[in-house]
Amino acid sequence: MPRLILLLSALALLPACTPLVVATGAAAVVVADEVVEQENGGDGLF
Repeated sequence: MPRLILLLSALALLPACTPLVVATGAAAVVVADEVVEQENGGDGLF
């Protein structure tokens, strides 16, 4: 029973966390692109 409550709570909170996860992923891509630009020159990954 406690697992069911935990699961339902996680599912309820998941939509609220999605923008944070997307923003964090986007920031990681921007940082990776900048690192590739600095190391290799040129336009980076994109």
